[in-house]
Amino acid sequence: MNDQQTATTNDLSAPVTKFCLALETDRRTPEGRIRSERDFREHFFPYDDSSAKDRILKFLPRELRGPIIASWGIRGRKAAMRDDDLRVRAVVHDALVAGDIDDRAFEDGVSSDIIIGWGELADWWKFWRGGKHSKYSIQRALETGYDLGLFDARWFFDVLESGGGKLHGTDVLVEGMSKTELADWIKKIHESGDGSPRGLLGSLGWSTVVAKTSNTVLLSVVDAFAQKNGLVKEKFRADEQTETGKPGNDEGRAGASLLPSWSGAPPASEQELAPPLRDDAALSPPNEALLKELETPSRLDDGDWLENAVNVPAGEGGDELDVVMLDAAVESSADPSDVTQVFHRPDDDLLGGELAEMGSSSGRGKAALPGLPSSVGNRRSPKSAPPPLPDPKGRKS
Repeated sequence: MNDQQTATTNDLSAPVTKFCLALETDRRTPEGRIRSERDFREHFFPYDDSSAKDRILKFLPRELRGPIIASWGIRGRKAAMRDDDLRVRAVVHDALVAGDIDDRAFEDGVSSDIIIGWGELADWWKFWRGGKHSKYSIQRALETGYDLGLFDARWFFDVLESGGGKLHGTDVLVEGMSKTELADWIKKIHESGDGSPRGLLGSLGWSTVVAKTSNTVLLSVVDAFAQKNGLVKEKFRADEQTETGKPGNDEGRAGASLLPSWSGAPPASEQELAPPLRDDAALSPPNEALLKELETPSRLDDGDWLENAVNVPAGEGGDELDVVMLDAAVESSADPSDVTQVFHRPDDDLLGGELAEMGSSSGRGKAALPGLPSSVGNRRSPKSAPPPLPDPKGRKS
């Protein structure tokens, strides 16, 4: 049986464990009932008609858990001791849904020493702190923590404040006291001869401290005490598994793909490599040579824009195409993978019939596609240079 243990998870002799045990025991009394039996069951075994979540029974060894379940009358003792965590959760869930056990029976079965000895103290503290606290429960918490040495008088006065931090320490206590009570306090301090924080607190007494201070101020001290002693956590072992016994969402996300999501924000590493542009970022200065070259009008003498272009004169069947046969020298220097035959309309012609002259000077005729007149290609259209670019500075040419 892999979940059996010979000792409690939490040391019952440790001060923090003693503190929690004292408060849980007091919570089950009529005076300290800040959380009901239903609150207890809903926190440590929440369920609905279709599912349940176990926050305590799965931490118990089988030799301890089996008799508890058997005492509820929902399982035999031997069978309950053999059941694993999933089976126990299913059996208890069915019994709660059917009404075979109620909230009081559940709390009675999971006694104070079991919930504190085997459960998570931080999880229990979250349950206890969520109750509607009275002067009685607050005084019990402060007195118990102080008697167990979990905090001293100096620490108490250091963290005691009210009015948004305007009043600290003894000023907070004096604010709620009458002149008679204040005079009586000073008299006791004089009689004890101890003006230390311990003497001040001893002369006043916890009952007067709690009675003359608001619950909000005192609960802030209790919360600071819980932080100081490790009773406040964000994650609990009880939440590490889902209802099906598989790893929870947090663990599943930890092993998720590291590839960025197109629907979400880029990863932090990518954001660091490519920071956002700033509005005050300086731009690179303009390239004066490039601007001057762009301002100069283009000329045909500087070179042809296209080489070996095919000229199709206007009025000779705009949709018909000419195929020009180049001589061996031109063909041998051309790259077979390069496309040199450019088909365009006569109105787009820039070079005229230079290609036709090349064909006539070489003494070779021009081959035409079937149906194309033989005279096509002998006509030449005058060369035309492209219009000059507009002057960016507004000068007229």
